Amino acid sequence: MSHCRHILLHVCLLLIPYNLYSQQIPRSEADSLLSIIHTTKLDSNRVKIWIELGQFQMQKARGVKADLDSASTYVQKAYELSRQLKYYAGECRSLNLLGTISHEAWELDQSIAYHKSAIELYRKQRDWKGEAESYLLLAWARRDKGDVDEARKDIQKAIALSKDNSDQEGMGEAYIEWGNTYANFGEELNEKINYYQEGLQFFESAGDKMRQANVHKDLGDLYRLQGSTGQALLELRKSLALYRSIGYLHVQGVYDLLGTLFSELGEYEEGLKYGLLAVQTAETLGDTTLQLSTIYNRLGATYSNLKQYQKAHIYFNKAMHIAQKCNDRSSIIKLTYNITSVLNELGQPNASVQLLLSTAEQYPPQNNSDSIISTSHFLLGYTLLKKHTIAQRYFKQLIQLSEKLGKREFMHKIIYYDVINFLVESKQYALAKNYSDEFEEYCRATNYLPGASQVQFFRFKLDSMQANYPSAIHHYQQYKLLQDSLLNETKNHRIASLEVLHEIEKKEKDIQLKEQNIKALTKERILQEQKIKQDRVIRNGIIGGAALLLILLTVIYNRYRSKQQSNKLLQAQQDTLKEQQQQIQEKNQALEQLVVEKERLLKEIHHRVKNNLQLVMSLLNSQVASLQDKVALSAIQDSQNRVQAMALIHQKLYQAEGVARIPMKAYIEELVAYLQDSYTHSRKVNFKLLIGQIELDVNMSVPLGLIINEAITNAFKYAFPEENSGTVLIGLLQKSDTSYELTIEDDGVGFPKAFDPLQSRSLGMTLIHGFSAQLDAELNLESNQGVKISLVFTDERLSHIQNKVDYAY
Repeated sequence: MSHCRHILLHVCLLLIPYNLYSQQIPRSEADSLLSIIHTTKLDSNRVKIWIELGQFQMQKARGVKADLDSASTYVQKAYELSRQLKYYAGECRSLNLLGTISHEAWELDQSIAYHKSAIELYRKQRDWKGEAESYLLLAWARRDKGDVDEARKDIQKAIALSKDNSDQEGMGEAYIEWGNTYANFGEELNEKINYYQEGLQFFESAGDKMRQANVHKDLGDLYRLQGSTGQALLELRKSLALYRSIGYLHVQGVYDLLGTLFSELGEYEEGLKYGLLAVQTAETLGDTTLQLSTIYNRLGATYSNLKQYQKAHIYFNKAMHIAQKCNDRSSIIKLTYNITSVLNELGQPNASVQLLLSTAEQYPPQNNSDSIISTSHFLLGYTLLKKHTIAQRYFKQLIQLSEKLGKREFMHKIIYYDVINFLVESKQYALAKNYSDEFEEYCRATNYLPGASQVQFFRFKLDSMQANYPSAIHHYQQYKLLQDSLLNETKNHRIASLEVLHEIEKKEKDIQLKEQNIKALTKERILQEQKIKQDRVIRNGIIGGAALLLILLTVIYNRYRSKQQSNKLLQAQQDTLKEQQQQIQEKNQALEQLVVEKERLLKEIHHRVKNNLQLVMSLLNSQVASLQDKVALSAIQDSQNRVQAMALIHQKLYQAEGVARIPMKAYIEELVAYLQDSYTHSRKVNFKLLIGQIELDVNMSVPLGLIINEAITNAFKYAFPEENSGTVLIGLLQKSDTSYELTIEDDGVGFPKAFDPLQSRSLGMTLIHGFSAQLDAELNLESNQGVKISLVFTDERLSHIQNKVDYAY
């Protein structure tokens, strides 16, 4: 026998009142506000920051007391500062937010007191909108406390204020809150739907598509509870269309309800599709609220109906994780029953009972209904474990609890299932027969066809266990007939729901067609009226035109004479303008020639500078021939490398089409190749270059080239002693629009232990520090495994002092 009947889809309809503080600020913004709060003046801006921080903390809390206390502290500071400043808007907002925080903490009396104080203060300030909103928050608190009549009086006051001031949205919020004072079952459910429909009309009048979409979604859930599946599907489709029209992405709740509706219709594959779509949307958008717990719960139920119990178990556990994180008692209890039912189906009744015991200890039943459901699950669990002695105690408790119910209350369904099942399994045949008779009477009185079918199945088992096979066969045949009837009834309900949906859509299309016809007729009438007016105007125009024709001819002749004179004047002006344009064109040509000549001269200058630097290198080579001192030879070679680094710059400028920028990739590659050739007799050093497509002006290229020269020279000299080989990495990359980073790194021996690059007075280090200062760059020297030089600089104009530094520096 399947026990899926225990998967209770208690997915509460979260219908909350209009919230003044529904917009949650991002975490990064909250952190920023927290960091600057103590630096702001003691004025209204600080009040607003305290309020935003309190709002953020409250929405983050999700019922966690520590976070709610923190939110209350922030808002209390805002309230106290508002009173000192006599900043009434801040004082009123603080009171309402304190009331909402108290409501979240379930301190309803305190919440009511705060909202009353806010109402009085708003009334003194003649702020009718704030007063109306406060009445709705007060009604919400009274409703949750159970004072429904008082809540409705507060809502009536909010309606009166909104109506007097023609506030359509305020009226809509008030009617929605009025609907929330009714229950989600019976006649009260019908009343709730009516009030929601009225509220929807006000949002349509206000053109608020977001609130329209929200209400359509809630109506879809309400019609689902009412059993009006077709109307529910229509409302959810409208909600989804409105959300998409405004680009709203958080539609996982609509997908979830669509999945639930199709599952209830027995369309489990379609229900699964929408359930998975709801999960995907929620997870993609980072939803971690109780709504995601509801989505996981409903998807688990769909998998259970498809008898895929392992997947059902996974999603129920996901839902439980979120419910526990939010510390939501009701959800935790209901999910416990769902998980235990799946565990029973998976053949793990022991784990099921352990979970029931743990939840019952932490969240004991608070009323007779809770006690019945809890006891029923314990009875089933111990029955499956065949611990009939323990199960007998829960059987007796369940019977005692059932005596407090009315004869036709739906809780009897749960009791009879588990009681009869236990009595059959424990072989108490006489009692099982008596309770199956009672159950049959209950099913007949309430027209509960699934229960009547189950009665026949219980009797089939009873007769089979007592070897009364003819009777057993008869009851099994009755069971199958009732199952077929139940299947037909489900199909008929599905067909009826779809027919209702089709009829509603057809009526709406007919209404739209009629509206279009009315608009067309109205448009045609307007066009006819316009044509009559146009004919009248034409007739009057002809009469007036004849009278004005002579006057117009006279005026035309006078204008003709004036135009001739104007044309002569305009011709003279055009001749003057042509002369000016010709002069401007001649000047532009002269300027272009000057620019060409300037670029040619600059190229010639760079060419001569390069030749002069080559001459210097030749002189240095001549000097080398007469020197025997290795130190002097090394110094001459270093100087040659520096001169070559500068000469390459001017060579690039001479060879380039323009004379403004140096292509750094080609320049660094040539510089590295030159230095490799200079030191090739020394040792094998590999170079890895990571150079971006970067162009810099000469003022920046020369210092960079000299820094690279010094770093590579040092690597050749000191990084790889005793003829060791190694690798030098050179990188020049653009970090942002104007920021660049030069990195030169080797895998050699690094700096000596006693060597401090910041205090070194060697020429190489002096040049590196000097040119870094010239670039106004951030220099970093590291020596872990080898030496790493990193230089971060910006491509901006150098300071006046730095621009005066020449190559000799």
